[in-house]
Amino acid sequence: MSTYPPLRSSRFPLPASRFPPSAWMESTNLSVPSEPIGAPLGGLMKPDAGKVEVNGRDVTGWSTNDAIAAGIGIVHQHFMLVPTLSVAENLVLGCEPKARGIVLDYDQAAQDVRKLSSETGLVIEPERLISDLSVGEAQRVEILKVLFRGARILVLDEPTAVLSPPEVRELWTVLRRLRDNGDTIVLITHRLDEVVDLSDTITVMRAGQTVARLKTAETNPAEIARLMVGREVSLSAGKRVQPLTRAVRADAGKGLSIQNLSVTGSRGIRVVDDVSFNVKPGEILGIAGVEGNGQTELIETIAGLRAVAKGQISIDGVEITRRSVANRHDAGLSHIPEDRHRRGLIMEYTVGDNLILGLQKHFSENGIIDRSRVMEHAMEEISTFDIRPPNPLLAARTLSGGNQQKVVVARRCRCDRVHPPAAPRRTSRGESNPPRQRRAQ
Repeated sequence: MSTYPPLRSSRFPLPASRFPPSAWMESTNLSVPSEPIGAPLGGLMKPDAGKVEVNGRDVTGWSTNDAIAAGIGIVHQHFMLVPTLSVAENLVLGCEPKARGIVLDYDQAAQDVRKLSSETGLVIEPERLISDLSVGEAQRVEILKVLFRGARILVLDEPTAVLSPPEVRELWTVLRRLRDNGDTIVLITHRLDEVVDLSDTITVMRAGQTVARLKTAETNPAEIARLMVGREVSLSAGKRVQPLTRAVRADAGKGLSIQNLSVTGSRGIRVVDDVSFNVKPGEILGIAGVEGNGQTELIETIAGLRAVAKGQISIDGVEITRRSVANRHDAGLSHIPEDRHRRGLIMEYTVGDNLILGLQKHFSENGIIDRSRVMEHAMEEISTFDIRPPNPLLAARTLSGGNQQKVVVARRCRCDRVHPPAAPRRTSRGESNPPRQRRAQ
């Protein structure tokens, strides 16, 4: 397990009917390997020292079932859903209503889901498969799942990382309604605007320790960022960036060309319709849109993961529309996926091994990987991209979401020339990331 950073001597009270605390941290998540805040509270890990109290009762070291029974719900940063089951089946998993006490009463489950969905405003069709949902819709299911089990203390780890602005506003409405009903909300996020907008009190943590407890009304984003990082932080990332002036090599080629591209989705519906654009060498093209409007399908089609209904994809004037993923990679195109867990990393592999996935031939001789070269390469990328902890032998699953993303970006940016990233800043740290920005530029 990773011990970077450990959770050390951290304490915060959680009075009911409020939003205390919004925990604002440099990089963490609630999965078990990352030794997080929510793991002891949810019964996922036993603390080495200290205690956890709920309603004045010492519950240190209790089980996950004990936590659920006490009304604690953990909404994880990475979804804990079964993709081959429906929304209703996921929500009732482990507490299924039974028909005649034997088989799943699916009608009752669907009815319960519709009722809860209506009450909370988190609208979702109970019959839909998880695999068919957008990332934003899957997030709604995660929240509904803990509410279905009667949670009165909700710990949400980066709940808005993949939500569109309208979905974020809807979620805030839901959380405020729960607060007004007497529930306690713990919001863990790297987004300062969310902390200031939603919370009553704030606990700032750095390197596993509490460094400040603040009343939201008496602080500001600049102070929170300074306490979190330990130095003054520029919050000007949202300002307009001046165009960069650079020289482009004479042999740089024509870049990426998309002409009249159309793509059909899994339901047989046209999700990308007659899209055209060109990206020259030395350019960064941004594609903006609300979740579920074809961005994912567009990127996956360019990467070769989806079939083209019509249109043409070219790199440097050479058509690659029907080429395989491997051939596109050889042509200089890489793909930074939206779901890094399923498509970007092998979670049980080390950071070093993940950094050479697909590149093994460059680190091998006579079919045998040169581990010393892998380590040298890994340490170089860890330094360049500020991957934490700086240990290439740790399993990827032990890293926080932002650092996992750095591993994916570092690998893809090493040797390719065209990079179509899907949500590249998902769960990245609150402050800007200079190494990643410099590499993109």
